[in-house]
Amino acid sequence: MPDSSTKKVPARNALPVYLDYAATTPVDVRVAAKMIPHLTEMFGNPASRSHAYGWAADEAVELAREQVCALIGADPREIVRASGMAAGFLLPSLSTTSNPTQLDAGYKQNVIPDTASAVIDIRPLPGTEDEVLAQIRSIIGPDIELSIQVQDVGLENDFDTPIVDAMKRTLSAADPGAVMLPYLLSGGTDNKALSLIGITGYGFAPLRLPADMDFPGMFHGVDERVPLDALDFGHRVLTDFLRTY
Repeated sequence: MPDSSTKKVPARNALPVYLDYAATTPVDVRVAAKMIPHLTEMFGNPASRSHAYGWAADEAVELAREQVCALIGADPREIVRASGMAAGFLLPSLSTTSNPTQLDAGYKQNVIPDTASAVIDIRPLPGTEDEVLAQIRSIIGPDIELSIQVQDVGLENDFDTPIVDAMKRTLSAADPGAVMLPYLLSGGTDNKALSLIGITGYGFAPLRLPADMDFPGMFHGVDERVPLDALDFGHRVLTDFLRTY
């Protein structure tokens, strides 16, 4: 016998409760209004700073970061520290850093030295080299001689390239859900020398490390090391990348 019961269909203007916000989340109209220019006119990748679109997007991201920090009363460094052990990489990229690494004076314990020297390792933010040098000169005054032992180049490579896309695919295949992000490295690599002969290099050295391992804190230390399984992971990812790219 046919079922004569009727089924109520909700009206188009009476939407049911939506419980899948993990998939899609409604956007506040004010947020959407702010985002529209960056989706239609200034749609550059903020990590690509070799063109005007990237510069505009990078400035917008930096402005948003400053506004969020102001709203919650936080310093950008506090937000970086929330990244865990990765903060060791990120904190030096927020400001110019300096470390005195060598001090020398005199030749005997009971003789006052006539000269003294100090070697300071300074890592200025890109584009501020001349400003930092001028500030140092103003601090030490005219009576102290300043000489530069090493002055290297700063590099900025495009993140929106086929080789980076290949790195992402290879990494995701080995570690699903892994996200690869560009960042400013305060240290130096061979890529500085390679850039002088027209070679663009990327620091792709995948290591899957324990969450509680302070890897940045071990750099150039007496206990610098990585776990064997992290090294094996990196070997497999790099081998797959070279074979497929």
